Amino acid sequence: MTKSRLHSTQQNIQKCTRGIMNEIMNSLYFHLATVFYITLITNPILTESTPLPNVCLTPACVQVAANILTKMDSSVDPCDNFYKFACGQFLNSTIITPNSSPISQKSEVMDDMVHKFALIFESGITKNEIKPFRQAKQFYRQCMNRKNLIKHQDKIILDILNKLGGWPVIMGDDWNSTNIDWIKLPAMLSNAGYSQTSQWLLQLKIRKSKDDLTKYFIDLSPTDQLRLQQNIPFNDPENIKFYKSLVDYAVELGAEKERAKQELMESINFEIELANIASSARDEMKRNESSLDNFMTIDEMIRKWPTIDWLTYINEIFSMSPDINKAEKNETVIINYPSYMTKLATLINFTSKRVLVNYALTQVVIKSLQYIDFHEIIILDKSQSKIALDALQVCTLKTIDHLPQITSALYIQKYIKNKTKIETINMASIIKKEPINVIHQVEWLDEQTRDKAIKKIQNMKDKIGYPDIYDNLENITKTFHDFELDGRTYLHNLLSSNRFHMIQYIRSRRNTVELDNIEYWFPVQSLEAFYFYDNVFSIAPLLLQRPFIDVEQPAYMNYGGIGSIIGHEIVHAIDNEGRQFDNEGHKRNWWIKSSKENFKKKTECFISQYDNYTVEGMNMKMNGTLTLNENIADNGGFRLTYLAYKNWSSRYGPEPKLPALDYNPSQMFWITIANSWCSKQNNDDIEHQIKFDPHSLDEYRILGAFSNIPEFSDDFNCPLGSPMNPEKKCKVW
Repeated sequence: MTKSRLHSTQQNIQKCTRGIMNEIMNSLYFHLATVFYITLITNPILTESTPLPNVCLTPACVQVAANILTKMDSSVDPCDNFYKFACGQFLNSTIITPNSSPISQKSEVMDDMVHKFALIFESGITKNEIKPFRQAKQFYRQCMNRKNLIKHQDKIILDILNKLGGWPVIMGDDWNSTNIDWIKLPAMLSNAGYSQTSQWLLQLKIRKSKDDLTKYFIDLSPTDQLRLQQNIPFNDPENIKFYKSLVDYAVELGAEKERAKQELMESINFEIELANIASSARDEMKRNESSLDNFMTIDEMIRKWPTIDWLTYINEIFSMSPDINKAEKNETVIINYPSYMTKLATLINFTSKRVLVNYALTQVVIKSLQYIDFHEIIILDKSQSKIALDALQVCTLKTIDHLPQITSALYIQKYIKNKTKIETINMASIIKKEPINVIHQVEWLDEQTRDKAIKKIQNMKDKIGYPDIYDNLENITKTFHDFELDGRTYLHNLLSSNRFHMIQYIRSRRNTVELDNIEYWFPVQSLEAFYFYDNVFSIAPLLLQRPFIDVEQPAYMNYGGIGSIIGHEIVHAIDNEGRQFDNEGHKRNWWIKSSKENFKKKTECFISQYDNYTVEGMNMKMNGTLTLNENIADNGGFRLTYLAYKNWSSRYGPEPKLPALDYNPSQMFWITIANSWCSKQNNDDIEHQIKFDPHSLDEYRILGAFSNIPEFSDDFNCPLGSPMNPEKKCKVW
């Protein structure tokens, strides 16, 4: 995949509600595998009268066989519908309600990860643990012990506000506008740990240009921290409800009620204005894409919008750490939506400092209460702030979410084997040879484009699992040597974490020496593989474990598991988007016209094929245009990984079958892929995915790709003209 996060923390929280049921199912599954194993090795008929030299009976093989058997429906003809053949029992036995989260192999892996972390955090702190791992457990403990924080939350929030110069609405006439310069306020909020809230006027990111992925630019865009959308008047019922609860809380903190009503009304009206100009700028972008990625120097910004001291605005944020390289007037930055900048400058010019500061610190209050109450949407009426999950589940997820790198290192040290990472790296190098072989063979490419495509694959870099520093406890300690928890309360710890990660984010992109290309590595709570257009693909650490790979199971399982994911990402380099970037990440046209036209004709076949898939039980069809790149990656990736496995097999010899699965290794390769995509979700989620997700529904990822691959139909002897072996097939690579 190229641009989706499979599992957000919010989704994980929903999934945790199945925790107890998962533990029961895991227990049953363990006993099933144990009985299965004992039966196989002790049954005299099986062990004496029927020699099984070509059957793998290791615990790993028995467990994976049991897992496959619980999902398969062997009564379905694999040549009619391979997805139902591989997933039929799973589909029939899995119950989904309108409120259920999607259930899949990946959701099960995520649930298992959260369960393992809960056990780690509950195990207590030991003296021989390195400091970062102790800090993770301390963070969790203070999250669990929030009684004192909740009891004294008003005093704590007041203290934070006072350190930021004071919330004018509660200070009244004692607030002095000379105490604070609004231009420095975003930096003050970032330093205090409110890195999201600091983006109250503008998003400041440091990123690569969509046309040049070889260097970083400062990027300024409209804020994404707005609670409101455009054209929502103040007297909207939700606005009124929010306003009243905000006034009540300000009074609780010491504000005079009439003043609070007046000043917070001004604050909300300012947000409405801000929402309107942000929304109109985005509407303009839809009409004119030139609103994006406009390059200008900071000096040009100052001349164009002189009412804002842009250099100070940026460098105050960069002053969070003395080792961050500061911006210069002649530095080129990216401006998204110039019209927003123009309207923002005007809005600020006509808005008093008191209103600006009131609005900014109102966001601090809201965010603080969200952090304390575990709420993603602010509800200031405490009688309404009940949550569905228990503290253990929530605090486990909050610790993972707010300490992503430390918890990643902790999980990797405990559960990810280095030899698995090495095996995956070796597999990736084997798979990467196949697209080169295929590119050599295709007849529709001209020689110049062919050579450049091959060079791009050869120059592709991979980031498998995690950086090498996570292999060594001493290196982990050095990496996080400057991370300190405040220690007073969970809220203070969380703010310490936010500040640390903000500094790390800026430093890794502003300074010459990057933190091992930090942007390419996924934290452990991400179950993702991703191709970056600067010709790098990355595999998340959570994928370096069963069921995706296990060095104790046959290679056909590993190639069908993690291997097919790797193949998919490699092919993104030469899909309809990836082919627009050269081997270094520059967006340019390196395809000869005839080859480009040939490519387009071949992709039209995929669009037509996937457009014709109708979702069973719903009057909806797949969108072949929206899903084109992912479909190309599936079709090419599955086939190229299969060819890589066959080459591996010819070198190392045939592998044993799995117990109770009378399928040869080639067939098991396909079963493994399909089995990994067994999933079920409610109709609302299906509809949303069809409308917005660049990935086809899991069923059609399997049916669409496998029916196009001759090697698949050969392995299952599917008659020509059967659903899984149509006469017309689509193929690019």
